[in-house]
Amino acid sequence: RRTDPALPNPVEAPSMLMVDPPDHTRFRRLVARSFTPRSIGTLENRINALTAELLDDLQTRRDVDLIADYAAQLPAAIITEMLGLPAKDRPRILGWGSTGAALLDIGVTWPAFRAAVNDLRMIDDYLTGHFARLRTEGGDGTPFSDMALEGGLTDRELKANATLLVGAGVDTTLNLIGNGITALLQHPDQLALLRDDPTLWPSAIEEILRFDSPVQITSRKALCDMDIVGTHLREGEGVVLLLGGANRDPRVFDYPDRFDITRPNARDHLAFASGIHVCLGAALARNEGVTALRELFTRFPDLRFEAPPEPHGLVNLQGYRRLPVRLGPTFAGSDAHAPAM
Repeated sequence: RRTDPALPNPVEAPSMLMVDPPDHTRFRRLVARSFTPRSIGTLENRINALTAELLDDLQTRRDVDLIADYAAQLPAAIITEMLGLPAKDRPRILGWGSTGAALLDIGVTWPAFRAAVNDLRMIDDYLTGHFARLRTEGGDGTPFSDMALEGGLTDRELKANATLLVGAGVDTTLNLIGNGITALLQHPDQLALLRDDPTLWPSAIEEILRFDSPVQITSRKALCDMDIVGTHLREGEGVVLLLGGANRDPRVFDYPDRFDITRPNARDHLAFASGIHVCLGAALARNEGVTALRELFTRFPDLRFEAPPEPHGLVNLQGYRRLPVRLGPTFAGSDAHAPAM
């Protein structure tokens, strides 16, 4: 009742997060151009280069916050480039992603909601100008640029789904990286396994996603009357699904509260949901997570907490507001040891 239907809200139609076929099929087919194997392969080089730049910058410091200074920077840069936005606007995109996270949560305060809606107004103005310039000056070859030029989406549909990319693509990947840093520092035996065998990094990312899911909750609507596990649902009723709980289901995962990067079925998690609304950016998030965490712990083998991690306090988006750390010396040889705790 309090939302403005004219704004490009990621949790209101025509965001593809909130619509079903046939509109969902049409939106997803067009937006999926940003996430094809070829597109992800092209982005892989940028992910590697951006990660190296961020680590070079961290290397000049002694004490850092790995959320603001690292985990947030990589996904913000990647989303900025996917939308064809100027690099100078990364801080603005990051700020919008952070404030807009409240729209993906439940039980948020009125001030947090109003701040997010006010940011939506700024995003609306910004994207209106951006896509208008693309149509006047010609595209830059990015998928969203092509969509703006082809006219397959209305302006409102284009802006709503671009805003969804910012909201869902920045904060969730930020949380994956931040949760991974925390889990590995709190389980040095698992970090030692990765130092001994770097081929375990993809498996480690799946276990991080299972163990501390960046998105804890999703929802679905019953399209007809039905009974599920003894519960009757009426057509139109909403169902809240606890992804974080499913990922700790002892009928699926042995010793579910144990963090184990060698878990053989870790990829059975539901951190990216499932079905037609499964996360479109899952492959990109995995790529960013592996690169960011592997390179961080390789560059700074003595990395340790300087103070306790500070959770950001949201219900749905699980992650940290700050990760104050002491980096220690950079990697200087093959005998680097696991970080002190």
